[in-house]
Amino acid sequence: MTVVERERRGHGPNDVPGEPAEMRTVAKALARRDRERKAVLVKRRRRCGLKLSDIDKAFGFASGWAKDLESYDSDPTLSDLRRYEAIITLREMTT
Repeated sequence: MTVVERERRGHGPNDVPGEPAEMRTVAKALARRDRERKAVLVKRRRRCGLKLSDIDKAFGFASGWAKDLESYDSDPTLSDLRRYEAIITLREMTT
């Protein structure tokens, strides 16, 4: 639907289309994808022999940072995930 069609139907250009149930379904799917991506990173960390403490030390994070990031209910920022993945990738490149 174009912006003009949306405005004719009473929707503003900034309105988000979709019913609340559809939005919940999409949100759940995105959350599942995020958990799966995080699980892949954890598997990669373990496969290359990195311990949680190695991750913490690599960037000087407080002890427990990596453990918190890996916990099921964590909601890490994108930059945190990038840092975490960078450490793992560098280790994979050297082994």
